[in-house]
Formats: sequence, structure tokens, C-alpha cells
Amino acid sequence: MSLEDVSDREEQLAMVRDCEKRSDRLNDWEERFVLSLQEKLANLIPLSQKQVDTLETIWNKVTA
Repeated sequence: MSLEDVSDREEQLAMVRDCEKRSDRLNDWEERFVLSLQEKLANLIPLSQKQVDTLETIWNKVTA
């Protein structure tokens, strides 16, 4: 795992945590999606670009 991968993973984990803190702003699907990403990241499974894009969309929604 490269240093860039570690940095990306840490940023993604921070975004997941932000979403979880604002779970009242998530619909059921978004909540399950965010939880699934948390599990992947905890197991060091890299996210696909589509998953990252969706996470960013959800994060923008809950932090707006």
C-alpha cells in the first residue's frame, strides 16, 4: 500500500465518520452504503472510483 493509498483511505474514513455523525440526514440506502464502505475500509479493501464518487455526493449532502 502506497503512501497515497494510505492518505486516500484516511480521507475516505474521515468522510464516512462525518456521514455517520449526521446519520439523521441519510436515507436508509445511504446509511447502509456508508456502513458498507466503513467495513471495506476497516478491512483495507480499496473503494472503487464509483464508490468514492457516491461517498463524496453523500458527504456533500450531509455537510452542506
